[in-house]
Amino acid sequence: MLANQDGIFSRKSELSIINSIIVNNGTHGIYAVECNLTANANRITDNGIGLRLEQTDCQKVATCLISGNSVGLQIENRERTVLGQGNQVTGNTNYEILLIGSADLVADGGFWGEPTTSQLNGKVRNLTKIFDRWDNPSLGQVIINKWENKGNAITVNQSLNTDLGADSTPHISGKSTEVQTSSSGTGENNQGENGVNEVYEDEMKAKRKYYLQNPGEQGQEGPGQNGNNQQEGEEKPAKITE
Repeated sequence: MLANQDGIFSRKSELSIINSIIVNNGTHGIYAVECNLTANANRITDNGIGLRLEQTDCQKVATCLISGNSVGLQIENRERTVLGQGNQVTGNTNYEILLIGSADLVADGGFWGEPTTSQLNGKVRNLTKIFDRWDNPSLGQVIINKWENKGNAITVNQSLNTDLGADSTPHISGKSTEVQTSSSGTGENNQGENGVNEVYEDEMKAKRKYYLQNPGEQGQEGPGQNGNNQQEGEEKPAKITE
C-alpha cells in the first residue's frame, strides 16, 4: 500500500494485516476505528501517522517496524490498552507515540530508538518523543517498564529490503461495516513543500493546542510516583488510572 491518502482504513471490523509493506501514504498508513485488529510483521514507514487506533485494542499489534512517519502510533482509547511485543517504533519525526484520551497505554517489550532508549535507561520521566500525561495532565500515560536496547531484524515477506515493485504476498482481510484499502499508487498524498503531511499536521496541532489549553478537563491528576517509567528489570507495578 503506497502513495495514497490512507493505506488502510477500517471501522467496526475483524481486521488482519500480516506481512504487508505500508509506505508513503499521506495521512495514515493504517487507521482503525472500533476494530478487532491483528497486525503482525508489517513495515509501516514514511506515512503521516503510521498506525492510528481509535477505541481499538492494540495487544495483537506485534513485531512491526513503524519508522519514518510523522507520528509512529496515535492511540485514542477510553480504556487501558496493552501494546503487543516486539515492535520497533523509532525514527518517527514528531512522536513515536501520541496518546490522545484519558486511558493509559502499556508498551513493554519494544525497541524505541533514540533518544527514547537512552532516556529510559536514564530513568527520565518525560520522554521527548512520547506525548502523554507528562505533556498534559488530562491524558493517559504511556507506561514502559521493559524495553529492548537494540532492534532486531523484522522479516516482512522475504526481508525488509523487499523491492516495492516486486511480487509480494501480504495478507489483509476484514469482516466489517467499512473496510477500505488503497493499492493503486495513484492517490493524492497531500504533502506540502517540506514533505510534511499538511492535513495531519493541522489536525495534530489543533489537538495538541486543545489539550494544552484545557489541562485537567477530564478531572485527572498529574502523574504520581507510581506512574514513572521504570528501569528495565524492576518489579514495581505500573500505575493504573482509575
